[in-house]
Amino acid sequence: MYEEIKIPHKGGYIAGCWYGNRQERPLLALHGWQDNAGSFALLAPILSRYVPVLAIDFPGHGKSSHNPPGILYHSLDYVRAIRAIMLYFKWPKISLMGHSMGAAVSFHFSSLFPHLVDLLISIDILHTRYHPLSGQIYFFRYSMDKFLAETERKLKGDNQKKPLYTFEQLQELLYEASEKSIDIDKTKYILERNTTWNSEKNMFCFSRDGSIKLLQEYNTDPGLCMAMSKNLTQINWLVIKGGDSYHIDEQATVTKAIKQWHEQNNPNFVFHVLPGLTHHCHLNNPNEVAECILPFLAKYRSHDATIAESKL
Repeated sequence: MYEEIKIPHKGGYIAGCWYGNRQERPLLALHGWQDNAGSFALLAPILSRYVPVLAIDFPGHGKSSHNPPGILYHSLDYVRAIRAIMLYFKWPKISLMGHSMGAAVSFHFSSLFPHLVDLLISIDILHTRYHPLSGQIYFFRYSMDKFLAETERKLKGDNQKKPLYTFEQLQELLYEASEKSIDIDKTKYILERNTTWNSEKNMFCFSRDGSIKLLQEYNTDPGLCMAMSKNLTQINWLVIKGGDSYHIDEQATVTKAIKQWHEQNNPNFVFHVLPGLTHHCHLNNPNEVAECILPFLAKYRSHDATIAESKL
């Protein structure tokens, strides 16, 4: 159904799942925070009948390499990863599909390189986030000791202290951690890339880098976020909102302003609300989400997508 690939990156690699034709430039699929490429395990096969999909694991997630001990993760690292992937494959343009954090990272990249993006699909996040300064101060203080403790554990090679779980316990943990956004029978698609089997204990543990819980985000104040969004005015942009999700608040000042701007100034801006669906609508309800995406791809996908000259 897909081919596992590894893309060299920063002394390690970015892991990914390539669905469909390897001779055509794919839709690059970017997952949410603490998820992985498995987030697209049901949507990608549907889309790949028409356009190939490369779903990656961000560094520290899934099967991708971890940062060395003592090196934080920052959302800008993921923006740079998109550019690194483009350069590795020698793509002249890029088509982006992001969910949650992946949508925010795609928005950020598109605002910097609008001339390189032929289309953007944002699933249940519209733009990068702004955190009030008081919250930022608290997070920096809270995360410092947590990060130092995690670094010390890594340096000691102390993986024996990782909690162990049955697979059913992991499913329940992920279901609750997602605020019941992921149907419990769909959690397996993410867990398969985020866990390892302990043969001595006959149980599972998380294999993702614990430091991603302390991810540093680029804090975009409202003025900057609005300016970034205006750089997307010439980009074909599809936004899909889960009707039961709070992650795109259409009444929030910046979200409302960005949506109104693009409705008035970007003729290729499309905004869909899927009633009754959650934040992980693309995993729980891939057919409904595909029904929004496929007409958009048919209309706006570049015709320069053959990549015979790129690295295969």
